[in-house]
Amino acid sequence: MLIRRLSVFAVMCIAWCAAGGAVQADLMVRGFDANLHNRFANHPDFIGISHDWSGVGRNSQWATMISDSFFLSATHSHPGNGTNVTFFHSNDPAGASESHAVAEGWGIGTSDLWLGRLATSVSTSVAKYAIADVSPAAAESLDFLTFGLASGFAPAARQRVGRNEVDLVLPAFSDPALAGAGDVFIYDYDLTGGVGDDEARVAGGDSGAPTFFLSDSGPAILGIHWFLYTEDDLDGGSGSGDTFVPSYIDALNARMAPFGESLTIVSVPEPSSVVLYGLALGFVIIRHRRRVHLN
Repeated sequence: MLIRRLSVFAVMCIAWCAAGGAVQADLMVRGFDANLHNRFANHPDFIGISHDWSGVGRNSQWATMISDSFFLSATHSHPGNGTNVTFFHSNDPAGASESHAVAEGWGIGTSDLWLGRLATSVSTSVAKYAIADVSPAAAESLDFLTFGLASGFAPAARQRVGRNEVDLVLPAFSDPALAGAGDVFIYDYDLTGGVGDDEARVAGGDSGAPTFFLSDSGPAILGIHWFLYTEDDLDGGSGSGDTFVPSYIDALNARMAPFGESLTIVSVPEPSSVVLYGLALGFVIIRHRRRVHLN
């Protein structure tokens, strides 16, 4: 868990890469095992085996489907117009897949959230994910699955999955190292404790990949990767920051409505007053974080 001490405004920021894009690296997963964490190892012990991940697509960037033709990604790193995104119908890299060209897209407000539209609708073999409708207070301490890059596969199949939990939601977050400002949640990378083996941290190349809350009705999008941070005071020294997608439900629906499409919403229950009181006592934040873009 985070060491919460000083104001969020006591930050130190660095650019991720001074000369072009970031070096791509695999999603960092504690206790990594290819059979457990690589989606396209196609192993029965995969930690996401119980769920349908056909709606998580890639080319050299990420696209996660939220309706027949709309997907989410990151403003600073998303599939470009005219490029093709591939979606595998299963976890078998030799199995059926389909590819669709990106028609257009939009940044959502000043945030790093990107809404893209495909030129053609995906088939019924590709999942379309709901958005987790959850308040910042209820989101804190939620356990989730998160996606990032895996080496040794073709670009569309470079998908690794780990776990973590929300440490803190920061509304209207901005920082000189980041282009844009918006609601985010952060989660640190614990070498001990935390969620145990499977604990994950983003790396270069993970921007735009999704984070999912596992609701009773299936995976629901909670975040889209934006940045990572480092801090010597942390156990492990680093953590991740995602755009907090629930804050943008209305803006996404407004952009999708002219095309006759809309979001599916999954509500997450509010915590009890006892939990809220505990969260209020803990609302002090880590000091001297360094945040960097992922590209």
